[in-house]
Amino acid sequence: MLRNLSTHFRRQFVGYLALFVALGGSAYAVTSLPSNSVGTSQLKNSAVTTPKLANGAVTSSKLGPASVGAGKLANGAVTGAKVAANSLTGANINVGTLGTVPNANHLGGSPAAAYARTPAEPFHEVTAFGDKCGDFGAVPHFGTWQNYDSVNNSTAAYFRDPFGIVHLKGTVSCPWGGGPVSGSRIFSVPSGYTPAKTENFAVPGAQGDTSIAIFGNGDVVWVSGNNPGVGYLELDGISFRCEPSGASGCP
Repeated sequence: MLRNLSTHFRRQFVGYLALFVALGGSAYAVTSLPSNSVGTSQLKNSAVTTPKLANGAVTSSKLGPASVGAGKLANGAVTGAKVAANSLTGANINVGTLGTVPNANHLGGSPAAAYARTPAEPFHEVTAFGDKCGDFGAVPHFGTWQNYDSVNNSTAAYFRDPFGIVHLKGTVSCPWGGGPVSGSRIFSVPSGYTPAKTENFAVPGAQGDTSIAIFGNGDVVWVSGNNPGVGYLELDGISFRCEPSGASGCP
């Protein structure tokens, strides 16, 4: 038997030698590759998968420009901590991807209605003044409330701001030398622009301070003071809260 094995090895020596060299060379080639000898061109498509990459092996310096698109990112992969400061602008954000901001309807703990809306409504000019002003005694003498020198002075008007504050303006007069009688109605503001109760104001005039009142029904009346019949009185700066809130447009 030994004689047969000896004869076999002698006859197959060259073949076994070739096999040994081939196997030894392959092992050397696999375990002893020179540095940087395997590049992109030596790799098959999909040869490198996620499980074959060590954590942290791929950094930003190893990625080409625009090589990572939205389709290559898993949901939740990009968080605020991974975004550099000032790296995103409005042009980089798809508006359709934005949801409703939490508590958007309760800014700072207050409803959105508590904040001023712009622009404010315009002034409403007074076109219907009180019918008469003056002495209604046994021998009546009276005139009619009107704007005073509207060419050079502001005209009577009112507006309500978004917070529900009603503002008056204008310079008015009762063109009769005897002056108006107390309680004479200058004009009226409509529902939604009226105070809850009577509001009293001291206002300047040509003859000195005078006083007016704004009633809960909207009437603006002259009460007493220096005679505006020989001059004027000013409504600029008068303001008050409209009531009741939620009625006739009053916020």
